[in-house]
Amino acid sequence: MDLRGKQLHTQQIRCMRWVINVRWLAVAGSLAAAGLLRLLTAFDLTALAAIAVVVTGYNAVALLYTRLFASRGPLVRPGELNLVLNLLFALDVVVLGVVIHRTGGTESPLLPVYLVLVPAFRCVLSRRATFAQATLAVALLGAVFAPEYTGYLDPSLRMLGRGGPHLHTHGAHVAQVLFFQACFLYLGVYLTDRMRSHLRRSQNAEQQAWHMALTDALTGLYNRRHLYRVLEQELARSQRYGHALSVLMLDLDDFKRYNDRYGHLAGDEVLRHLAKLIQSVIRDSDMAFRYGGEEFVLVLPETPGHAALILAERLRQAVATCRFTVHGHVDAGQVTISVGVATYPRDAQGVEDLIHAADTALLQAKRHKNRVCVHSLQQRSYALHALHTSVMHAPAR
Repeated sequence: MDLRGKQLHTQQIRCMRWVINVRWLAVAGSLAAAGLLRLLTAFDLTALAAIAVVVTGYNAVALLYTRLFASRGPLVRPGELNLVLNLLFALDVVVLGVVIHRTGGTESPLLPVYLVLVPAFRCVLSRRATFAQATLAVALLGAVFAPEYTGYLDPSLRMLGRGGPHLHTHGAHVAQVLFFQACFLYLGVYLTDRMRSHLRRSQNAEQQAWHMALTDALTGLYNRRHLYRVLEQELARSQRYGHALSVLMLDLDDFKRYNDRYGHLAGDEVLRHLAKLIQSVIRDSDMAFRYGGEEFVLVLPETPGHAALILAERLRQAVATCRFTVHGHVDAGQVTISVGVATYPRDAQGVEDLIHAADTALLQAKRHKNRVCVHSLQQRSYALHALHTSVMHAPAR
């Protein structure tokens, strides 16, 4: 499941929980009001109790499904979750139709609830599903209003005792109420859909602008501006919990000569390919940034110096053994990188000092090229023996 799918899943789960809570409140409020009417009048609680039992039953089932979907997370298929949402909302439409029938039909005070309830479904359902729910509501209203005209509805069966025999012969009134209810219902769904579409476009534009402000257009990695923001957050967290934080700064060796030989377009291809290679080597918790030109910075949260050194060497070897191409068909030969490693709290205590320590180690590595150098204030030496290379130790500041 991609990021957008995860966001939709989270939104649907949140909506299901909100609707479940609203149903509990509606049942509790209805029973409390009915109990008060029972004390003041001879109100019959039988029909309301039966409706409350039905709503409580399927709301409990909805609660179980919500917990199941929340625990399964990304394993839930979107179609399965949409099916459950459609069934639950359809039950709400049917129950409301029964309540309207029992509280006065065309004169029911709950008739306008449809105009709010069904358009609200568009927040989580698709456009087609929401219009289908509106069609179901109109069909139920027709089934509710039909007894008003034919005379099959006994006013004594109504919970609120509303209505009268004059409605049984007033077909024009029933048709008028049904027509305007359907028109306003579909209009509400349409307006809600337009508002949701406009809001989604605005959110997408805002997210795109935010993404462009934080990422490099060429490589797709985070840019230098976002690097310092992330480093401040990660350093504060490392200081709070006592975790190590490592920074890798890497640079392409002799990249200017590569651009002079193959052109800057070929150099751009190498940078894009290197960015993808970096992302394939690092962990999901690590973050890659384009620092500027052919320089990249990796932030490794909760990573001590020796682990950062191993990752740096693995990355160096991956680049050294990769064959780059120009315009997809010309072999551009071997490209190598030099890497500098610095770790909090051993090498630096602040953001600027940590970047400077990694940069110092990188300068030492670039003197030999295709090397990994570790900055250390304790003058410790680290060495990794690989194919025709070794890890050099950068002097302390």
